[in-house]
Amino acid sequence: MLYPIFKLLMKIYFNMYYKKIYIEGASNVPKDVPLIFICNHPNSFMEACLVAVFQHRTLHFLVRGDMFEKKWLAPILRETNQIPIYRFKDGFEKLRNNKSSFSASFDILAENKCILLFPEGSTVFVPWLRPFQKGAARLATGTMDEKKIEDVFVMPCAVHYFNALETRSKVTLQFGEAISTRQFLNSNPDSKDILSDYTEYLYKKMDEIVLNYPEDIQRERIDHYLTDKYTNTSEVLNMGSTESNIPSRLKGALNNIKDYTSLERRTSKNNLLMSKAWSLTLLVLAFLLMIPAGIIYYPSLFLIKNWSRKLKSIEFQPPTRLAVSMVSHWLISIILLIVLIQFFSLKIAFLGLVFLQFSLFSCLLFKDAYQILFVKS
Repeated sequence: MLYPIFKLLMKIYFNMYYKKIYIEGASNVPKDVPLIFICNHPNSFMEACLVAVFQHRTLHFLVRGDMFEKKWLAPILRETNQIPIYRFKDGFEKLRNNKSSFSASFDILAENKCILLFPEGSTVFVPWLRPFQKGAARLATGTMDEKKIEDVFVMPCAVHYFNALETRSKVTLQFGEAISTRQFLNSNPDSKDILSDYTEYLYKKMDEIVLNYPEDIQRERIDHYLTDKYTNTSEVLNMGSTESNIPSRLKGALNNIKDYTSLERRTSKNNLLMSKAWSLTLLVLAFLLMIPAGIIYYPSLFLIKNWSRKLKSIEFQPPTRLAVSMVSHWLISIILLIVLIQFFSLKIAFLGLVFLQFSLFSCLLFKDAYQILFVKS
């Protein structure tokens, strides 16, 4: 019940939190087959939400088992299709619970449903693909063996964040081609370690779509080069989620870079000049419209932003900031509606709340215009 509600809300908030979301290959996701989504994992639970929102299949998720030990959180996790999986550091007794978790996963796939897992095994804030564990291969082949089904497909997904620690940044999400486990098994009848071989094959397919930055080059330098050249940074109203081949174009451009140290920003001066003229007009208009929302919503958002930056794990800063901001927005809106109803009719109170949401959207336009006007070119 909660899953479709959360999916709708997350789509709305993602289009507010990010300025632009480029999605490629969502049509590659097959219907009515057992499917395992695998994804790189640089930004905690943000990737899981992005993959769930921007494709048509309903997902089940393998998550850290210790999350279910929180009594208030466990019911929410179950209602949003989460399955606990325990690690060695959780203790031997807890590891025994994985048997039932894998059994539940086999059942889900046997019913032609989907599971998302992160084969890297942990979340680390880096712009490259890390070595895989064997979970995806074990789950795919194990389901076929246990449930006697013909095939389980694996869907590679790649997420890349530009300036990931800031709001109104950009993100790409690419879905690759679905991989047939049966076809791989038939093509490797003499394999002595099929799990290792299949894991290596899945890694290669993922590597084809993940943007892998060199580890010794500052990521901001490459981010600026790629976004300036391919993502229309100077268009203030170029926002929201859209189907695009930008992810594969970025991958091709990254592969063709010979000297990372010589990268320069390449925004057209003419386009930038026109954009700044338009942005200045929008900046003034947005400022006037954003004042009510700035007074009511901004103080809490400012506090949340500063609090999230104090989190020790950088991987959890953006998703925690988004989640807490969503809750704060709803609480303030509900309280405000209750207060307005005390003084005005329900219709007037509701219209006032709608206007505040438009005012809040103006805050986003103001920030976008401000970034273009004062960017170093």
